[in-house]
Amino acid sequence: MNASSLPPLATLEAGFAPASWAAGEDYVLQDRVQGLRRAGTSLAARVLGVRDDYAVRCALSDPPVSYCSCGRPRCRHAAAIIQAYYSRRVRALDADAVIDAYLRHPTRAPLAAAALGEDLLEAMRLPPEGPHDIASAPEAEAVLRMQQALEASPDRAGLLLALLPRGTAAGPVQDLLRGWLADLAQEPAQWLRFYEAAPLPLLPFLRSIEPGDWGPELRPHLLAALWHCAAQEDPRLPDLADAAARHAPLEAYQALDALVRSRPQLVGPLLAAGAGCGRRGRALAAALSAAAEQDSAVQESMLSEIQRASGDHPGQRAEALLRLAALQGDARALLAARRAAVRAGNWPHLRGLVPDLLRGRADAIVLETRLLLADGDLEGAARAAARSRASSVPERLVAEALRAVSPAEARQHELRADAIAARLGEASGQADGPQRRRPQEERTRPRKD
Repeated sequence: MNASSLPPLATLEAGFAPASWAAGEDYVLQDRVQGLRRAGTSLAARVLGVRDDYAVRCALSDPPVSYCSCGRPRCRHAAAIIQAYYSRRVRALDADAVIDAYLRHPTRAPLAAAALGEDLLEAMRLPPEGPHDIASAPEAEAVLRMQQALEASPDRAGLLLALLPRGTAAGPVQDLLRGWLADLAQEPAQWLRFYEAAPLPLLPFLRSIEPGDWGPELRPHLLAALWHCAAQEDPRLPDLADAAARHAPLEAYQALDALVRSRPQLVGPLLAAGAGCGRRGRALAAALSAAAEQDSAVQESMLSEIQRASGDHPGQRAEALLRLAALQGDARALLAARRAAVRAGNWPHLRGLVPDLLRGRADAIVLETRLLLADGDLEGAARAAARSRASSVPERLVAEALRAVSPAEARQHELRADAIAARLGEASGQADGPQRRRPQEERTRPRKD
């Protein structure tokens, strides 16, 4: 209520005896009016009297109506609080404003304070407990205070967001936070806010919550969070990438295509995003290109993921198999990849990658010889075997292939293999592993005296 709606001071003065009004003025000048409050057209205060302190209430009407613990109506104490208010010498607390503010954000604390004898209006004026105050209490008390605060808060999501850092350790507090997350994280925008703020122990629980539809207006926020995590090297990055691949596949594909070279752990989400937006082939090609730039341990992991995701793209699957086999030096897997590429029709293209894939390997000539023999290129295999200085295996492989078509040439390759084996100290007759020479060879080889 505005001050203009109140009776003028002269009207109120007319309702008091002159002596009482004058005594009231002395009380004001001596600063004896304490705790002045106004609610509507009523005033209340405590007046420090000569013999006692007096509680006074006064309705600002014509004539004024007062109630005082001194027992007299329209007493000097009532005159004092009226003059204190109108003179602005004592600041009056606006009880209506305090109550309205409390009703907008009601809590139990002021009521509990009043029940224990504290002044209710003063308790209502205290700012509500902040998240730090609530969470800093001992665990048993914190759980109760968190629950009460969340139940009473008009912005439960905002308060829960502020309380999440307390959920780092297993226990009642974390259980309470999980319960509220299960209720409030169903909406995509809120899920994203919680996921960005939650401590690591709460992330698995949030991952188990599948929020609703991510409309077009929310996808930019999801991608912004993805880029933010990438810039901060945040461990949440793979999970946000998974969410982006599911809910915004096209946008996620474009982002992950740029990120996967420097962050190979994103190869899975990249492939999922490519499949989700109809660009699986491009995503596989990008993943293979990124894998080729990694060291062997990371590359092996990426290629295994690519192989699993290749699905109905036999050409991409064959390339992943070929690269993985070359990396591991697995001859059987290399030949299996060749067969898969032949069936897919892209072996001529992949054949050109083999020298680069095998470069630097100690067994490169062995693997190259096997592939040349599988291609039926005996001359190429013989040339490759002739370059081998670190193993007799290539020469023995060529000898085995020639034995049925040209025994004489096969014999020459066997002799070269024996010479290499003798120089290197290998077991004689070694191809895929140590093995005994055939009995007929033992019989026909001249004995040295």
